[in-house]
Amino acid sequence: MDSAFGMKRARIVVLDNSLAVTGALVSGIRAAEYLRDSFEFIFLLPHGSQAAKVILGHGFEFRPLPMKELNRNPASWITYFPSLLINSWQFKKLVMETAPTLIIVNDFYNMLAPVSQWLGLRIPYIVYVRFMPSRFPAILRNTWLSIHRRKARAIVAVSRSVLNELDDKRGVHLIYDGVRSNEEPRVLSNEQTILCLANYTRGKGQDLALRSFASIASGFPSWTLRFVGGTLGLRKNEGYLEELKTLAIQLGCTSQVEFSGFREDVRSEYEKSSIAVNFSQSESFSLTTLDALYFGKPVIATECGGPTEIVTSECGILVPPGDLVAMATAMKELMSKPELRLKMGKYGQRRAAESFGPERTYAVLENLIMGIVTSHE
Repeated sequence: MDSAFGMKRARIVVLDNSLAVTGALVSGIRAAEYLRDSFEFIFLLPHGSQAAKVILGHGFEFRPLPMKELNRNPASWITYFPSLLINSWQFKKLVMETAPTLIIVNDFYNMLAPVSQWLGLRIPYIVYVRFMPSRFPAILRNTWLSIHRRKARAIVAVSRSVLNELDDKRGVHLIYDGVRSNEEPRVLSNEQTILCLANYTRGKGQDLALRSFASIASGFPSWTLRFVGGTLGLRKNEGYLEELKTLAIQLGCTSQVEFSGFREDVRSEYEKSSIAVNFSQSESFSLTTLDALYFGKPVIATECGGPTEIVTSECGILVPPGDLVAMATAMKELMSKPELRLKMGKYGQRRAAESFGPERTYAVLENLIMGIVTSHE
């Protein structure tokens, strides 16, 4: 198929470290779906990634690849560098087999692309910054970004919050993630449910949502707090989920709290809720916050980065990170005022479509890709 630019579709490899479905990966899939008439996408994910079936379900090619990440265990530092060298060589070999025109690295801590260039690969790449840089030790983030500045054709920040944390902003492109482009939003229900949609990882704020909700739950006996997310197959996350369930028992609110696993169909989750909350400690963007607005739900979110650029006072309430009183107060206000919820929901839909629509997000990315592809030919 020829693209809208009148040429054969370029092949793009998307390199992602996700072991399961994450917001970063969903953002990459969304962009690929919108741009698939112009480009052919191939996703490379770690061996054993639970997200492989989601990639295939969306009609994209998937290839497994060994990947090694640093963690707090000192032993990982010993094996990281030789593993990185070996995996980069394997990455280079796989890329040469797939013969792409461009590589998209879905987060800046992934070093396979620049190391493979040192090994002789000559395929240009774009790198995304999808984490708040301050989440990493300065020596690591500065080293990673310095390497990408020398090797990448473009660096993309997914929010102004991310951009502002970069010491050197020259040549960095601000491109937000976008709303869904293949389905119409609807406000269907006024269910008395608060939705907290996030994988069960520490720092996402489920414990804060639980504590703040428990403090007012007795005054709203018909309301439910519903958690939806996955554990990414990690034991520490499974332990955190068990801690949350135990906490619900200790707080005496189990009859008003629901825990659910990963759901790819988040639309149905939003449609049967009335309020969405995101009490994360740090968010580079927050696709779940944007989705909540898109589906007409008012949002209560922490001022933790990306959400401050998505949520306004007309469509939600921003609260300080960790402030349980502010969280409970915001919940109580929206739970008590159905007319306000509806008003905020309608405004949020307009804001999502107008400020984060494809012409402001995916079309900008397409122009960036085309500029790199045509200059490389």
